[in-house]
Amino acid sequence: MNVRVFIKLIFAVVVTECAGMFGAFLAAIVSAISANPSNDSWYVTAKELIVNPPVWSFETILVVLYAFLGLASGIIWAGLHRDAYRNMGAGRVQRRIKGALAVFSVLMILSILWPTIFFVSTRLFFVFAYILVLFFAIAATIFVFSRISKVAALLLVPYFIYVAFLGFVNRPILNPATELVGQHACTEEARVCADGSTVVRSGPQCEFAACPEATIDTAWKKFTSTKTNVLFYYPESIGATYIRAVEWPPLLTTSRDPFSCIEGGLETYRAGKTEKKTVERRTYCVTKTSQETDGSVFTDYVYRTELADVVIAFTTTLQAVHCSNSVEPQKTECENERATFTLDDIMGRVMQSALLR
Repeated sequence: MNVRVFIKLIFAVVVTECAGMFGAFLAAIVSAISANPSNDSWYVTAKELIVNPPVWSFETILVVLYAFLGLASGIIWAGLHRDAYRNMGAGRVQRRIKGALAVFSVLMILSILWPTIFFVSTRLFFVFAYILVLFFAIAATIFVFSRISKVAALLLVPYFIYVAFLGFVNRPILNPATELVGQHACTEEARVCADGSTVVRSGPQCEFAACPEATIDTAWKKFTSTKTNVLFYYPESIGATYIRAVEWPPLLTTSRDPFSCIEGGLETYRAGKTEKKTVERRTYCVTKTSQETDGSVFTDYVYRTELADVVIAFTTTLQAVHCSNSVEPQKTECENERATFTLDDIMGRVMQSALLR
């Protein structure tokens, strides 16, 4: 093998590998323009394929197959194995080589478009039809190459088997049920709504579905926090006679730290007592810290939960007077109120009304 032939072989392999990279880049561009969250989304979420190889396996296999394609075309281009056609005229041999390379060019164009069609297109019947077209294009290329070089034709056989395999395992995408799965497959993310329910991405733009609207008392007031970009509704008072809110409406803060709730402690400790509570179908982390002074008990409350992708915390302080300082019937009324009052129901509805602006 002389240097010129070797250079042609290397150049052919490099060109085909670059064509494969361009095909992958084109698929990524089309995916971004079409607003699909992932250029392999329908394939990953398709439930009825006979076999569902991981996406990375396609990339690995195609690198090898494109090297075989380049080597095969390089053998034809360099004119190797033409000694088998010594009885043919030089012009006829040259025309046969040009025709074979023309067929190979068509195959390469189809191969470049292949990642875009297979992973980005949501018309799954068209995907399967494209597999068939590619299958016959490879068969035609093998035929014309075999008339010049059996070695070049054999190098195309792995690609032929690969596409035949894809056509076989993806036959179920003709099923209408699978069509619905793949038509607008979105990433499997969930957003937690204020009422504790969850919504997922859906629709052509893969946007989160709207959360159910919370039922708000018309007498409640609206509070908008420009600092945290959250709005919520709250009652004018907590509805108690012997217990009053020192901080009202509750102070709102937000954090993007991971949400966690470690239960334990005592109210009289500096860190307070933390426990999980479920209010209005939603789980909250509630921390209470109490401090007794002359004539009153001050209790700090911190209610934390997740809202979309942030952790919201409402803080307020309640002051409860000592009932022993009252006379009857106020003393009994105070004791009954202290025994039955809970802030959880009010704060549960307040947090349920919270919305990110």
